[in-house]
Amino acid sequence: RRGSVTRMLVSDDLLHRYELLDTWGEPFPADDLPGRRAMRGEQSPEALIRFRERGGDGVVDRWALVRATPVTDDDGAVQFVISSFQDVSAQKRIETSLRLLADAGSVLGRAGDYLETLQELARLLVPAVADWCVVDVLDPASNLRRAAVAHSDPEMLRLAEDAQRRYPPDMEQEGGVGEVLRSGTPRLYPIVSEAQLAEGAVDDEHLALLRLLDLRSVAILPIQARGSVLGALTLIRGHMAVPFSESELPFLEELARRAGAAVDSAR
Repeated sequence: RRGSVTRMLVSDDLLHRYELLDTWGEPFPADDLPGRRAMRGEQSPEALIRFRERGGDGVVDRWALVRATPVTDDDGAVQFVISSFQDVSAQKRIETSLRLLADAGSVLGRAGDYLETLQELARLLVPAVADWCVVDVLDPASNLRRAAVAHSDPEMLRLAEDAQRRYPPDMEQEGGVGEVLRSGTPRLYPIVSEAQLAEGAVDDEHLALLRLLDLRSVAILPIQARGSVLGALTLIRGHMAVPFSESELPFLEELARRAGAAVDSAR
């Protein structure tokens, strides 16, 4: 009985601190936790679970292979359960990245209007990679054109269109899309501070709009082909997502490189 009480305390703690998700991103039923299955007499149950912890710095996802071993008395009755958690987050990130690259390659490899293709790519990357995906391309006269914007919330898309119309990007601004287009070098902002938002705002109304857009973490990648910069891929995560990190740059740059090859081929 002492072991059973301990098991319940551990399970309750997990359920309060974490949102449990399955491999498809759907809620993982508490009754299907390996520990609970083991208490029901199932032998050596296991499950791959995504643990989403909500804290002050946003949502942090960890993947774990959870196994449970029941300990029984002489009569075979389960007295308590020992659960083990093997962190497989790194493997899952690699697996997800490879799958997304394959899917992106399939999308970008289709013949047709490359602007439609870039919009499809943006939809593919939201929310798998970012909360926002924006693709800008340069036309033959070197004028910047907004080719695609994606967000899971239609209201946020309306706000983005409003911001684009009222406050077009300053191509001379340091550190923004303009600099990436000129230099061909990616820019990563793991955490966008309130001071940075204020610095980039034209006026108070613009600042309020930027806050609503939830620009927490930003990566801007040049879209290039054959030594020429053709545009920029901007990925944005909100306050409930894990910020971008330097370790993600090779994957993000490969996405932009494939987009560049598709634009160049279509043209």
